[in-house]
Amino acid sequence: VISNGAFSLDCDVLKTRDSMFVKMAGETFAPTLERLVSTFIRFNNNGFAKHLKMRIMPQSVCDFFLDMFTNAVKHREVTGEIRSDYLQLLIQLRQSGLKAQNNEMEFTEMELVTEAFVFILAGSETTSRAMSFCLYELAQNPEIQEKVRAEVDLLNEMNYETLNKLEYLEMVIDETLRKYPPLPFLNRECNTDYKVP
Repeated sequence: VISNGAFSLDCDVLKTRDSMFVKMAGETFAPTLERLVSTFIRFNNNGFAKHLKMRIMPQSVCDFFLDMFTNAVKHREVTGEIRSDYLQLLIQLRQSGLKAQNNEMEFTEMELVTEAFVFILAGSETTSRAMSFCLYELAQNPEIQEKVRAEVDLLNEMNYETLNKLEYLEMVIDETLRKYPPLPFLNRECNTDYKVP
């Protein structure tokens, strides 16, 4: 859905499970001992990880997505094709030469491609995990499921404004994210001493 909706890329993900996109997306989040150790070291001692040239993401996955987005951008630039999607917004940002409203910085092609890659990462596995756990909790708690259904049934139409009025559903989603965070870590470092009262 993300590849088609945000980037207008037809990756055959709904037609076949043998799609290279599905394979690479699966490898992105596949739990391995090497990835676990690498992630732990990176978050606890990034300098050491850089010295050892440790990677969180397999090189083959990075190469696949970077090539895919680079080719998509080049295709649009060569053909002049304009789409209404996230990739087009990134292309326009790069063409305008602006980054974060600062005329001195240039938005490079590598930054554009990397931004697209991060969008895919953030919107695929994390979203599906959150939805799966939310549906699991609703199945385990039929009374809550019924309250959510009743709230949704009150809507006359589905659009952005009416979805924002679903307060109980939002609470259910928030509680699901609290119980089952898709990315269960907080990368912060205390920079001042604090004494617990």
